[in-house]
Amino acid sequence: MAAIRKGDDKELADEAHIDLEMIPGERTETEAEMAEEQAKLKKASVIAKTMTVVLTLALLLLWPIPMYASGYVFSKGFFTGWVVVGMMWLFFSLGCVGIFPLWEGRDGIAHTVKSIFLDVTGKQHPSKFHAHGAEITEGVAEGKSDGVDTPPTKGDMGEKALETKE
Repeated sequence: MAAIRKGDDKELADEAHIDLEMIPGERTETEAEMAEEQAKLKKASVIAKTMTVVLTLALLLLWPIPMYASGYVFSKGFFTGWVVVGMMWLFFSLGCVGIFPLWEGRDGIAHTVKSIFLDVTGKQHPSKFHAHGAEITEGVAEGKSDGVDTPPTKGDMGEKALETKE
C-alpha cells in the first residue's frame, strides 16, 4: 500500500488553466505525517492479525471441540437452547450483513432504480445527466455552462448523444 502514489495531473491542470493549489484536499504529505500514518497502520495490522488468530482458535477449537469430543449427550432443554442461540446468531448476522447495508444505501438504490425505469420507459435519457466529458469541458471553456449544477443541454452534448436512444 505504501508503494501506491498519487498521479501527477500537472499537465492536465495546465491545459485546463486550473491551479492545483486551489483544489480542496490537494496537498503533499510531510514526512512526519507519513511516519504517523505508518505507525497507525502498523498498530492496526498487529490488532487485525491478533484478532484473526484468537477468533480462529476460539471458533474452531475452544468452542466446538469440548462440546463434541466430550461425548456429552444433549438434554432436550440444552439442545433447544443451543438451537435458539444459533438461530438468534443467524438473524443478527443477517441484519448486520444483509439488511443494514441495504437500509444505509436506500437513497442510492432508489435513485438508480428510478433512473433505470425512466431510461427503459423512454421518459428520460441518461445522457441528460451523464454527458461525454470532452464536450462538457469544451462548453465550460467557452463559457456556455458552469459545468457543476447545470445539466448539459442538447446543444452542449451534440445531437448523436441524445439520438442514440431514439
